[in-house]
Amino acid sequence: MRYNRNDPFRYEFLKPLDCQFKIIEINNEKVMSRTANAKIIDLSQSGMKMETELEIPDNNVQVLLQVSFVIVKEKYDMQCMIIWSKSAGTTNQYGLKFNHNDKFLENLTNDLKFHAKYHSL
Repeated sequence: MRYNRNDPFRYEFLKPLDCQFKIIEINNEKVMSRTANAKIIDLSQSGMKMETELEIPDNNVQVLLQVSFVIVKEKYDMQCMIIWSKSAGTTNQYGLKFNHNDKFLENLTNDLKFHAKYHSL
């Protein structure tokens, strides 16, 4: 799996951001998984790096996640496709690509700028 890190905007959190996720599709078939906890390491306009203790099966399958998190009191619920994964000691990291629209992108960018202004030190 490959991931394009040439996004014009990428925000790395000083303290990883809490989030919840669940698997909603595997190979275009709907599934219902339990909600699990994770941390968002960084966010860009096209995706995020997420870390969790769980191992999500992503070899030779398309996995679609529903990810929820809050930035600046704004709750985001979005669908994300896993595009890469790697083991990081006792945790696993996943590169996720957003399925979003332009309004989502504008809201997320504004909230991240506000967050960065007050959490940069």
